[in-house]
Amino acid sequence: MLKHAFYLSLAIAVGLAVAKMFGGSFNLTSLFGGTTTTTAPCWLAAVAFKEDFNEGPRVKRVRHYLVTRFEKAGPGQRALMRIYRTHGERLAQIVSRSRLLGFANDLLFRGILRHAEAV
Repeated sequence: MLKHAFYLSLAIAVGLAVAKMFGGSFNLTSLFGGTTTTTAPCWLAAVAFKEDFNEGPRVKRVRHYLVTRFEKAGPGQRALMRIYRTHGERLAQIVSRSRLLGFANDLLFRGILRHAEAV
């Protein structure tokens, strides 16, 4: 239970930060309402692996993992994926222009890929 509270807090904090960064608003109720789509965008994975967004093999593995495992693990993960669906493409553009953010993104998505391949 504590783990889920942590993920939810993290998702809310990220949502607020991203909304502030892009001059938008953050609506907490929209995170938990509605249905989720069956595909996950993987803009940051495509940047990390330098692969095609639609056809990259590692991007496809990460996308499958995010939809089938990560997003279904709890409300915090669902909220984080909704934030990513909303702001991920713009975030990927920012990450692709920064060496430091690119390095951090590479580390993050290589870890996610390890989890995806272990399943």
